[in-house]
Amino acid sequence: MRRPPLWLRAFVYSFTPVALVLACGAWATQLMVTRQIKDGLRESLRQTRAFVAKAQAHQELQNQRFLSVVSENPVLKAGMELALLERGDEAARRTLEEQLVDYGERLGFDLLMATDNAGEPLAMVRRDGDALASSSLIEAPRGTEGVWRIGGKPYTISTLPVSLRDEDDRRSHRGTLVGPFRLCRGRRADP
Repeated sequence: MRRPPLWLRAFVYSFTPVALVLACGAWATQLMVTRQIKDGLRESLRQTRAFVAKAQAHQELQNQRFLSVVSENPVLKAGMELALLERGDEAARRTLEEQLVDYGERLGFDLLMATDNAGEPLAMVRRDGDALASSSLIEAPRGTEGVWRIGGKPYTISTLPVSLRDEDDRRSHRGTLVGPFRLCRGRRADP
């Protein structure tokens, strides 16, 4: 059998190591770039999560401030007292709902609910399109802070106790104002 010419042998013997070095270099570069991209994405995700957590904490603090101002309103307190005293009366519930709609529209809330001391809802209004409207108390969740799902939409919840007068004209905690914002929507921007 005849041996290949010298120039062909030299080419094969020199090309094969160069090709192997190039292939190994490309593979190592791909691994390094992939690792750096993954590390960059992890860091970006960590920063985004930290930013979202900070924004949610700020939003919850702002919710509490808004609710504390609203909860001290004497008109709202009178509506809650009426709804408590006249439990089951449609007129008392509608009066409280009208007050909740008024405050919710002014402050950009997506949902407001007034409850008694045991957490049973007295009245609830929820954003339906661009306006707040009365919502069924049957779908009103029980509980305190956290995330509630109402009508298939998630809401973050902030609650604030409301100090009302009882029958003996003493101050007592007899109600709670619940004011969540929809997740990923926050407060409505005024036009």
